[in-house]
Amino acid sequence: MDLGFIVPPKIISGDDLLVQAAQEMRKLGLSLAGVVQHNPLAKGADRCEMVLEILRANDQLLISQDLGPMSKGCRLNASALEQAVGFVMTSLAQQKSDMLIINKFGKQEVDGRGFRPAIAMALEEEVPVLVMVRPESLQNFQDFIGDIGQEIVPDLQAIMLWVKGVVGR
Repeated sequence: MDLGFIVPPKIISGDDLLVQAAQEMRKLGLSLAGVVQHNPLAKGADRCEMVLEILRANDQLLISQDLGPMSKGCRLNASALEQAVGFVMTSLAQQKSDMLIINKFGKQEVDGRGFRPAIAMALEEEVPVLVMVRPESLQNFQDFIGDIGQEIVPDLQAIMLWVKGVVGR
């Protein structure tokens, strides 16, 4: 079982790093499952939207919701996230993948939802997994994976070195 994870400091955009890594993996001809996150600025707003790129389908899904300018709560649309999880689980079941990329092990995963079952499914199928973990979720992530994960320096070269090592390219 190969599971690599990055814990980016606040000064590094883990989302951008995973997008770049997915692009490099595609250049290697890898079959990718999972999601990466894009954060475009919402039209007429001062906040970004959260958009998941479904890697197998080469499609995008908005997972944030506009709660108004004064809101301080979580903008995640949990239903949209679960829809993305469904797409990823289906793609893992239908076609062999070289790598599963998960944009974030976050609050939903800490609470036992989100992409947790997709990570478990990929590991059971011996599909390598690359996931970003926020520092505040690291302990819960380590409780979930046990001793099978390998932390990777949040750097594109380090990620690609790990990828090439686990997929043999």
